[in-house]
Amino acid sequence: MAFPKRHTRRIAVNGVQYVWHLNHGDIDFGQTQVTIGHAKSHRWLLHADPYQIEPLPANVRAVILWALDQGWMPQVS
Repeated sequence: MAFPKRHTRRIAVNGVQYVWHLNHGDIDFGQTQVTIGHAKSHRWLLHADPYQIEPLPANVRAVILWALDQGWMPQVS
């Protein structure tokens, strides 16, 4: 999966580059989500609910740190 160039943001966490994007889906069906992935490998992605976290860089960083602590390995192929 490739991230769209428009509205995709970069964030560095512990010296590693990640990208994140707020997908604007159908709000009534809960299809809006924050998608987070490693900047070079998009094989393992995180999907966060923007209704649970406000899509701000500090919150995205917290989600990444939590996922890494839980064993998320975004660079594994």
